[in-house]
Order: sequence, then structure tokens, then C-alpha cells
Amino acid sequence: MPATTMFFFKYLDLSIEKLNNKLAKADKKYELNYLLGKAFMFKAMALSTAEKNLDAFWATKSSIGYFEDVLEENPNFHDANLGIGVFQYALGFVPSVFKWALNLTGLTADQNKGFHNIKIALKNGTDSKTEASFHLGKIYSDYFAEYDSSTINLYNIINKYPKNTLFLYQCAITHLLNRDLQNAEKLLNRVISLNNKNFKQTTAFAYFLKGDIYFRKNNYEKAIEYYNKFTQLTRTTDYLGIASYRSAFCYEMLGKKDESVKCLSGINSGNDDIQEDIYAMEEGKKVKNYGWSFERLNLLTNQNNLEAAKYDSVISNLKKHLSSYKDEDSKFIGYLYLAESFIQKKEMDDANYYLTKVYPKKFDREKWGIPYFNYLKALYFYKIKKTNDAVKYINLAEDTNEYSFKEKYQPLINNLKRKLKID
Repeated sequence: MPATTMFFFKYLDLSIEKLNNKLAKADKKYELNYLLGKAFMFKAMALSTAEKNLDAFWATKSSIGYFEDVLEENPNFHDANLGIGVFQYALGFVPSVFKWALNLTGLTADQNKGFHNIKIALKNGTDSKTEASFHLGKIYSDYFAEYDSSTINLYNIINKYPKNTLFLYQCAITHLLNRDLQNAEKLLNRVISLNNKNFKQTTAFAYFLKGDIYFRKNNYEKAIEYYNKFTQLTRTTDYLGIASYRSAFCYEMLGKKDESVKCLSGINSGNDDIQEDIYAMEEGKKVKNYGWSFERLNLLTNQNNLEAAKYDSVISNLKKHLSSYKDEDSKFIGYLYLAESFIQKKEMDDANYYLTKVYPKKFDREKWGIPYFNYLKALYFYKIKKTNDAVKYINLAEDTNEYSFKEKYQPLINNLKRKLKID
């Protein structure tokens, strides 16, 4: 363990000891309990970073316990709601390999309750409003796909703290998810120009996301430039695999096959707990074995157009090329890209035409197309105000969302469920 980390734990434990000594003598305990809750929250975060996961869960349990004691003594001390809410929400993302630790410590996740508690802290808290706005901005984006609500919360705190690297970076992610590449790039440029020495990894990720922006623009040379900068600066394996895979695609599109092959050698360098890196590893192996098929190259190009909100480009390109596809899974995905593009353009008859050409039970390799199809059917029915059909398909989408890109589709499913008032 690094010396700085050891000093952190030393002084944190000393603070906890002193707070407990004061707590034993205090008549009103809620303020001291609140400080103890925050101390154990910081301890849980540090232990998790140090990969001491069981200890982190026990610290989490202690933190929540202190925050609950605060509200028991003073129900109006709503800053404590933030700590409880953050843990309730975050525990929902604990990998399945650590579920035993949740059971052992008696912790439970409830993301909706967490969201509610954080909203209470924002509305009624005192010193937690900025942190609550940040967490709500992230939740609205990552869990509910409500991008306008996310940016409202994030810009509120960015306006107060215009040089806060983390706030700028999170808001850039929201813009990217909302297919607003222009505003995403503006914020990422601010992150990069700040080059905050305390957030070097965030700056590295900003270069990765700039690579993604140019990747979506099908500007292959610029995408490669930013992916290379990311790989030079990053201190973690996160997204190294997908950066290698996307760079390989870019080189292939530029006709630089040798460079493409070199990039494919990096597909296993990512984090195998991250969906994007898992995807890169699986798809990269197929490319290594079978080469870049026309369908794969064309679908990736149109996926980029879709993610850049260039729906007319998707429609014109796929109408031209889809008939030449030989692979059935690829053809179905192409139909789904067309259907989504027409939904976005509010041309619902055309959207329905392409949805009827997809047979989800026939998906072989690209089984993530099943929840994608069900989601688009639900969205289509919602748009034409056939609520019962929309409810049927959004429930199907959630029930079948167990393949690649689960993390991508779940927020979209949650978004539509909220609109349909489904618990």
C-alpha cells in the first residue's frame, strides 16, 4: 500500500476515534454522527480503491448506520439523506462476484430509493447541495437516460465551479449519451486545457472520449490521434481494449491494414469487467480469425452515424447497401438502425416497416439485438400512443436485456418505463 494511502487511513482512523470520544459525552449527537457517517464513507471509498472489498462493505454499513442515527435523532437534518442515497444507488452496481459480501454485511441496494434520498438532500440539505447535484446529474444520465434533467443539475454546479474537472467531464458524458457531440467536445476541451494535476486519469479519459467523438464522426485520423494520446496517458486498463478495437477499424477504413492488425493485438489489454472492453475482446477475435467483413465495416460506420444523430446518413447508406448483406444477424441489426433513425425523424410508418422485417427469435450471434428490437417496438408504440403495446414490449425489453450492451439499454428502458408510469 502506498505511503500516502497509509497516512490517509492513519489520520482518518484518528479522526474517527476522536469523534467517538466526543460522541460518548455529547447530549445532541446527530452532528457528530453525521461527521462519523462521512468519515466512514471516505473510508469505504478508499478501501474500495485499494481493492479491500470486504472491508469496504463493512465501512459502508457503518457509514449508513451513522447517517440513519442522524435522521432518527433529527429527521430534518437532510444532508444525511445524501450519504444513504449514494450508497443505496451505488450498491446496485456491485458486480455479481461480490454479492456474497453484500449478503454477509446485510447491505441492500435500492436505486430508486437512493435517487429519492439524493433529491431530498438537494432540496432540503445544507452543505450537500453541490454533491447532490452532481450525483443527480449522473443518475439522470446513466440510470434514467433523462439527459435534459442531467445537464440542468450539472450546469448549475459548473456555473459555480467552472474549473471543476469532474463536473465538466460528467456533463460531457451526458452530452455524448444524448448524441450532442458539439457540446461534449467543448467540455472535454476544457477538461484537457485545465489538465488538473489531481485528476490526471480524468484528463486521460477526456482524450479517450474525444477519440470517440471523432470515431462517431467517421473522422478516422483524428480518432486514432486521440486514442493514441489516451493510451499514452492512462494509468488504468479501463477502455484500452475498445480503444484498440476502434483504432483497428479506423486504420482498416484508411487502408492501413498492417496498422489495423497491430491494433488488434491490444484487444485483450482492457478491463474485463467493463462491457466495452469485453465487446472489443470478443469482436476483435472474430476479426482476427475472419477479417473485416463488408457487413461489419458498414454496420460500424452506420452505428457511428446513429450515435452522431446523423439519421439521414444512416437511412441513405443502409438503403443503398443493406440488400447486399449476406449475414442474417447483420441484416437484422441494419433494419433496427433504420427503424431507430425513422423513429428519431418521427416517420413512424417507415419505422414500423423495418421493425416488421426483424425476427428476434432468429438472432444467432448478435443476441443483444433482441432487447434492442423490443425497446424500439416499445418506443414506436409509445410514440403512436398505443400504451398497452408499449408496456408489453418495454417489459419484454427488460426481461431480455441480458446480453452485450446491457448497460446501454437499461437506462433507455428505465426512461420509457418512467414515461409509461411502470414501477
